[in-house]
Amino acid sequence: MCVPNKEEIEIAKYYLSKWGGNLKNLIFCIAPQGFDTPWVRDWGMHPIFDENGKLFLAGAEYKMSTPFVSINKPEIMFDCEHNLLTTNSYEQKEDQSQELIAKQIGLPFMKLPYALTGGNLMSDGFNKLMSMHILQTENRAKGISDEEFFSMVARDTGMNEYYIFSNFADYGLQHIDCYLKIIDEETLLVSRTPKEHYLYERYEKF
Repeated sequence: MCVPNKEEIEIAKYYLSKWGGNLKNLIFCIAPQGFDTPWVRDWGMHPIFDENGKLFLAGAEYKMSTPFVSINKPEIMFDCEHNLLTTNSYEQKEDQSQELIAKQIGLPFMKLPYALTGGNLMSDGFNKLMSMHILQTENRAKGISDEEFFSMVARDTGMNEYYIFSNFADYGLQHIDCYLKIIDEETLLVSRTPKEHYLYERYEKF
């Protein structure tokens, strides 16, 4: 459990015990917390096994939070309050937390020099990765070409097949986990709308 300071550890222990929680397998990590702290799915580290089967954590660059774009102008990014977003808009505290958390739970850490937002990344666990187009937009804004991005991801994760899908919503964060979930190796849970819905044809094309 991630907390901002030692005082919060005692508060957390008090309430978890009061609610009947089991503290035996719980590790408290002290790290900076910002607005995006609850969305660990997006800024948290990616667990990766190397060729020898050893686990390490890879922390992607998380300095633009989760940009919003429209489907008609996919290269213009906004923050959650609809202000224009650039790579210099702000630096997330969560970006600083990744290595601190990895150290406190005793796992090796590697910092990735590109965006690889967790909510916009899915994998089969072997050699295939999937994301929506907005991930390319984020990295292009940092001066990283598509070719450089795919090459670095393959180098750092060992996965070589990367599939990019078009953004699907009129406006939003365009994350792939908002459109589908991987249930198992044969099953996908996919968003579908009624036939009369204006997004029906767009979603069906996916």
